[in-house]
Amino acid sequence: MSFRGKILVLGLSALIAVYAFIGGLLSPWTRAQQPINDAGAQIRIFESVLQHIQNDYVDEPNLEKVRLGALRGLANGLDPYSSYLTAEQVKEYNEAKTSGKVGIGAEFSQVSSYLYLVSVIKGSPAEKAGLKAGDVIEYIDTKATRDISLYDARQLLMGASGSESKSPRFAFG
Repeated sequence: MSFRGKILVLGLSALIAVYAFIGGLLSPWTRAQQPINDAGAQIRIFESVLQHIQNDYVDEPNLEKVRLGALRGLANGLDPYSSYLTAEQVKEYNEAKTSGKVGIGAEFSQVSSYLYLVSVIKGSPAEKAGLKAGDVIEYIDTKATRDISLYDARQLLMGASGSESKSPRFAFG
């Protein structure tokens, strides 16, 4: 390689190094994304989506329904055991603790939006009905479990001790 070619390569390398250095210095002021756990950034995203819904949705949106859906989504996004309860649901839950209502003797979770049996208590109505850990409950009476929350499913399966239990339809896992 000639002397002139070496100088050209050296000059081009120096220019790239200076460009990278200046870009590194400016990066704190030119960040394209906010940190994922920045609550303020998440709220700004939520506000932006809500603004689009209000401005661009074809019909007049029911903002109460949108708010409840967003709150449920926030809680459901944590893990399969968390869910958002309305004030009415909290009241019903607290009343059920003192009303003498009992469940069917099974512990549930949600998998792919369906009710999933985690465990069954020996001698319980759930065991007598043939339910086993790993079963997937598709329907409780006529309600599809993919359409309801874990809390709502629990409420549907509660009843007075000794009462006729609901008839879950299930798929074996």
